[in-house]
Amino acid sequence: MRVMEVAENIHIIHAPYYDIGIILGLLVDEAVFLVEAGTASTPEEAVFPYMEKAGLKGIDRVIILHGHQDHIGGCKALKDRYGAEIIADRVAAPFIEDPDLGFTTFFKKYIHYLPPDRFKEIEKGYYLERGREPCNVDSYISGGDTLSLSWGEIEFIDGPGHMDGLLCLYIRSDKILFSSDGIQGLSLIHI
Repeated sequence: MRVMEVAENIHIIHAPYYDIGIILGLLVDEAVFLVEAGTASTPEEAVFPYMEKAGLKGIDRVIILHGHQDHIGGCKALKDRYGAEIIADRVAAPFIEDPDLGFTTFFKKYIHYLPPDRFKEIEKGYYLERGREPCNVDSYISGGDTLSLSWGEIEFIDGPGHMDGLLCLYIRSDKILFSSDGIQGLSLIHI
């Protein structure tokens, strides 16, 4: 896990994930917001240790930018540990609430094209990343919505292409864009 503070009250947590890692944002205000939840193991591997090291007591809200398993897998652990509210686009919400939806939507269609052992390996990997427990979404965001913090305003921007319902999060005051996977390989852009 690598951590950096890119601006006052804006921290970046680089969590392990294959050879590319996962980038999560931590926005500290009167409430603490985590941008993305990572995989099912991300909270234990990266978020909880950082919160303790930074002396932060909890996460109030988790903002999910799209519904793939490597972005939503940690939702349940974050809600269980901190009572965090989960915020997502209405398109991403069903993938958070139904642990099987992502697998049946994205991978089940390949069952006829892969040897059974390879398909089982993909299924196992998916559930290791996503986890098997549902997690309720508490409120919804959409492209065009804004969220005001004491130090700046967050803008949500539609990011079509990678997955329906993908949002980017822009902090205009600090010129920081969380692009999720909207721009592959660049989850965070500091302009």
